[in-house]
Amino acid sequence: MASTSPLASDCIDADLLALDQDSVFKTFTTTKSNKGRTVSESLFLIKGIHCAVCIKHIEQLLLQLNGVLKVKAQLGNQQACILWDPARTRASFLAQALRDAGYEPVPARSIQAENERIRQSRLALWRVLVSGFCMMQIMMYTIPAYYSSPNEITSEIDALLRWASWLLSLPILIFSCQPFFSAAWADLRNRRIGMDLPVSIGIVITFFSGTLATFNPTGLFGSELYFDSLSMFVFFLLSGRMLEQRLRARTAGAVDSIIQRLPQTIERLNGENQTPETVPVQVIRVNDIVRVKAGEAFPADGILLNSDAYVDEALLTGESRPQYRNAGQEVIAGSYNLRGPVQVKITQVGDNTRFAQITSLMERASTEKPKIAQLADQIAGPFLLFILLAAVIAAAIWWWLQPSEAPALPLKIAVAVLIVTCPCALSLATPAAMLAAAGVMAKHGILIQGLKNIEQLANADIFAFDKTGTLTEASLIISKLELRADTDQETALSLAAAITSYSLHPISIALQALGKKYKSLPLLSHIKEIPNKGLIGQSPEHGEIRLGSAVHVGLGVDSSALKDERLVCYLSDAKGIMAQFYFNETVKTDTPAAIDMLKRENKKIWLLSGDREAPVAHVSRLVGIDQSWSQLKPQDKLQLVQQAQAQGHRIAMIGDGLNDGPVLAKANVSFALGKAAPLSQSYADFIVLSGNPTDISFAYRISKHSLRIVKQNLAWAAIYNALCIPLAVVGMFPPWLAGLGMAASSIAVVSNALRITHFSKK
Repeated sequence: MASTSPLASDCIDADLLALDQDSVFKTFTTTKSNKGRTVSESLFLIKGIHCAVCIKHIEQLLLQLNGVLKVKAQLGNQQACILWDPARTRASFLAQALRDAGYEPVPARSIQAENERIRQSRLALWRVLVSGFCMMQIMMYTIPAYYSSPNEITSEIDALLRWASWLLSLPILIFSCQPFFSAAWADLRNRRIGMDLPVSIGIVITFFSGTLATFNPTGLFGSELYFDSLSMFVFFLLSGRMLEQRLRARTAGAVDSIIQRLPQTIERLNGENQTPETVPVQVIRVNDIVRVKAGEAFPADGILLNSDAYVDEALLTGESRPQYRNAGQEVIAGSYNLRGPVQVKITQVGDNTRFAQITSLMERASTEKPKIAQLADQIAGPFLLFILLAAVIAAAIWWWLQPSEAPALPLKIAVAVLIVTCPCALSLATPAAMLAAAGVMAKHGILIQGLKNIEQLANADIFAFDKTGTLTEASLIISKLELRADTDQETALSLAAAITSYSLHPISIALQALGKKYKSLPLLSHIKEIPNKGLIGQSPEHGEIRLGSAVHVGLGVDSSALKDERLVCYLSDAKGIMAQFYFNETVKTDTPAAIDMLKRENKKIWLLSGDREAPVAHVSRLVGIDQSWSQLKPQDKLQLVQQAQAQGHRIAMIGDGLNDGPVLAKANVSFALGKAAPLSQSYADFIVLSGNPTDISFAYRISKHSLRIVKQNLAWAAIYNALCIPLAVVGMFPPWLAGLGMAASSIAVVSNALRITHFSKK
């Protein structure tokens, strides 16, 4: 990494220095721990991104800066996610570097970013309107020249029409073409080739030759003006870019609508008199009391104070039905209050809320690139160089073939080649489809860690499930309790509840619930959880306490429980086995349907469990899984996955337990359910908030559909260029038609991606 020293404050523009202020900084930057050090992750909306070359340049530019650790930029939503060391650089310095390179960075989650989107949309519309109006007038002045007989128009009228066309082309050149010229100038200044460079060259050549023909109709460039072609292809290019921008916004709209759920302002109640004051959400602090009206989203996590409420938590928990909350219960940021105004005492704000964690995950995901998109980015640069060379060669050939029509005809051919072969469609083919898929998944409560995982999931051929909490309900019901002669029920249950206090295993949660009826629990120390085995703790009265499998408590293999289809858990102390807990395991209602859906897609289904053979076989029969393994240690699961991968299989692993973390990390793609252990969620590529297994088959189907659309888009882009380049070279594509073709290709790609937004679960 190159070492570029941070700029002094006097070298940074005043408006960018505001990015370092705490109130602004927190709106677009999160702080996290990375390899033992504190790092910052900032998300910028970047004005001026037009193509894959821009993306590559932004990433290379930022990675050269001192303190920048990682950069992920995305064409689909024109955003960049930057991981950086706050001890070595500042947000304002990163933004200044982008501005100096010809881009305009805006904090992605700010009102300023939304205003910038609106401003750019309006400006794009004005550019289209100006170019369209001037195009129609120029065409009106040009038609007489096309259809009149020789000497039918006097030289004075002909000159008037020529000058009128030239004057009307000036607003197009000065105002409407400004985005092309600005981007091309930034490319030249930074010694790179971007997609707007060949377009700008084509526009300048066309205007230059038309201007010379206007000033001197008998000169070298002849009397043909080309202003009609200029105005038409600028109009088509701008119209295509505007439509593409709007379609692209719709493909990413589902993600944006979730991220922008929080209100901009909220009513805060101040002092003992609870005087209402409308304040920005960013100024709310812990222990503030706010009033949330019916239909508003809760601005932060908090506790209901004075009344009950119905809340919509579909995004955050995957629960589609409204949830009832009593006074004193928690409500979470981003969920909606569905009934009457309520008062809430704030308990968590900003990055500490579950909503912030989910939106951060979604924003990071939207900047990830699938391998297929990385390939398109790599092709774009050399392809642009090829375009410039092809235009020069085509012009040279036509100059040699028809010197009598030079330089007008060769320049016309060169312009057509420059414009028609712009690889916009190639660059948009993948990100447009992947962003649309991520948005649809988010709407259905499926969060994705990165867009590249969509490609991985679409190619998976084996789906391996954990059992407890994944295929079965996380809540277990105790059906039988066997006690040692000197142990009573309260002692056994209270010890079990105490040792499982901090465990997230379904058996632990069930035992914690049973222990709630006791006022106090025994004090245990040195509690340790061993994945796939159980827990160990120390009791002053009972010595070493163990809870878990028969092997874990020193019993070896319990032959009496081998054929029992229930879950069995043992509790032991220094004297031996104190208690035996039997739990009934209930298969989730939708599990058989989910397995059947995957089977219909010709997928192999595995069940990998650390439980005994009898309950594993029982669940396998109930849900329709043919291949199952029992009594697996974490390393056994890893070995099975590695063996399958060595044979060329691609594994999708679905789990939610503490011991599933390593195998989730090793699988080609992985799922954790909404209530999974934090370790599992941190390793998983997808998080299913509802915990419903049918969402896994839905995610697979939409991933497969998305990859199909990506391939269609890439095929269309390749076919378009393969057909249009030869046509432009032989002179069958005038510049205006080249502009129309380029615009149509981009619109076709994004429109095809937009079909994903209509994908349903049914």
